[in-house]
Amino acid sequence: MGQRERLDEAFAGSSSEAARARERMAAAQGGSRDIPPRSRRIVGWTIALLIIGFFVAAFAGWIDIFPG
Repeated sequence: MGQRERLDEAFAGSSSEAARARERMAAAQGGSRDIPPRSRRIVGWTIALLIIGFFVAAFAGWIDIFPG
């Protein structure tokens, strides 16, 4: 076996390991990004209500946004 053949085998082994690592990372990211539409809607409304509540409290004088 020549030096060239050994290098080709070494590169093939490392590239297949890298490909497997990329596949594992893609699988891990894909599973965590799948949010159901109902949950997305609940989170959106919660954030919107918090923002609206903050402004209502600020204008009603319950909290001071700018001190002084």
